Amino acid sequence: MIRKLIQSLELDLDEVRDANNRDLDDWNKWLDEHVAMELISKPGAGIYLGAQIPDEIDNRENACEYAASMAKEYEFEAVLILNRRESKWFKRDGSLKFDRTDKTGIVATPHMSVGNMQFVFGFSL
Repeated sequence: MIRKLIQSLELDLDEVRDANNRDLDDWNKWLDEHVAMELISKPGAGIYLGAQIPDEIDNRENACEYAASMAKEYEFEAVLILNRRESKWFKRDGSLKFDRTDKTGIVATPHMSVGNMQFVFGFSL
């Protein structure tokens, strides 16, 4: 189907492939840029609240321990965004719910989906 579209627009298939590869390279460079870790609590479905990570917490291990303790203390699910590719999700009891690692085209940030649309409210990475 894509090939037919490219042909009907009279585009060069190799140029389209090259442009796609450049876009993917740019995407991966953006994903790999350093960003500060972010902690987000989830008190209910579709509700996400940013939470401060103390300045003295500067490594992944301590950040994970902090996120787990906050989830347990406040009995909210918590999401620790480690970078644009990785996040860790914690249950209300502080145990690890799951790890999420980027797949091409998906940022590891909590979002709400309605149909095929995804919404992220108030987050910047």
